Amino acid sequence: MYIIRFIKINLVVVLELELKWFEPVIVRLSDYHPGGMVMPDRNFSNENYRFGFNGKPKDDEINGSGDSYDYGYRIYDPRIARFLSVDPLSKGYPFYSPYQFAGNTPIAAVDVDGLEPTTIIDKNGNLTKPIIGFLQGAIDIQRRVSESTLWMEGSRSAVWKLSGKPTADTWGNTVFFDPSLQSNMDEHFWAQLVGHEQTHRMQIDKIGWIPFASAYYKEYKENKKKGLDDYDAYRRISYEAEAYAQEAKLADFFSDPGNTKGFDFIIHNALLTDQEKSEELEIEGIEKVAIPAIENTMQDVQTVMSETKNRTKKAYLEGLYDQLGKDLQSKKNRAATLKQQLNGSK
Repeated sequence: MYIIRFIKINLVVVLELELKWFEPVIVRLSDYHPGGMVMPDRNFSNENYRFGFNGKPKDDEINGSGDSYDYGYRIYDPRIARFLSVDPLSKGYPFYSPYQFAGNTPIAAVDVDGLEPTTIIDKNGNLTKPIIGFLQGAIDIQRRVSESTLWMEGSRSAVWKLSGKPTADTWGNTVFFDPSLQSNMDEHFWAQLVGHEQTHRMQIDKIGWIPFASAYYKEYKENKKKGLDDYDAYRRISYEAEAYAQEAKLADFFSDPGNTKGFDFIIHNALLTDQEKSEELEIEGIEKVAIPAIENTMQDVQTVMSETKNRTKKAYLEGLYDQLGKDLQSKKNRAATLKQQLNGSK
């Protein structure tokens, strides 16, 4: 890793044209072992530069230069790739040592603050490839929409107050989440929260941010006029009803221990690339969320059809049933294609 400081230099030349360029000055040069220990004789650092591995501040007074880092919540020792205190989120990760670093995958993952690996949202606020694949397979969140969404910490919004708990709020292509969520929720919760907010991103992508916001708050006011309290008025907004329905599908998925075990195995598997994880999790989403949901809906439609005598209504239901059948086959075909791709890459 090279840390370069740029010095701006201005030069006045003929015709009074001003040329500007930057002269780089290397203030730190380091080659690291996977856990962050500096390789002997392969490093250089300006004494005034106090940052090192992963951009974290060094605490050289404890174990010597580059052998101790402050990650905010915990102190890290790169020589053993372990934190020196117990992970505050260890109860949510029984399969990890409470002292582990980056999910025991220091090459594939980065530990941002000593809490958990960035498997859902990366350090730049972007959704990771694996979770994007999972959401596309499970609840049809388009990759294009997920890839264009920025997640960042924000201040408490009106929606958070209405929901009565720490949550998130979507504004345009940005999702603002309560900072406290970063330190007290596991990745299964995050996957459900992301599914909810990315459903709003799909809604916005379909009609535009201004029309969405206008319709959202208009419907909220109409619900209030009906005598509903703030929370019920919020929950009965049609956009929220759809988002909570999608979130419920993911909650059902994670309520099954077998599903959570498979999800965790894939997303933390250091032997898989991010692309392979994305494809594996998309298959999981298709086969264990999307297909069961379509099949259940087809059963419900079939039941209503058998009880309906109105010809117009029955014709509509028959068309809906046929479309669901096509959607079901499309999902099965997509899963088969992904499996072929994965088998071809191994």
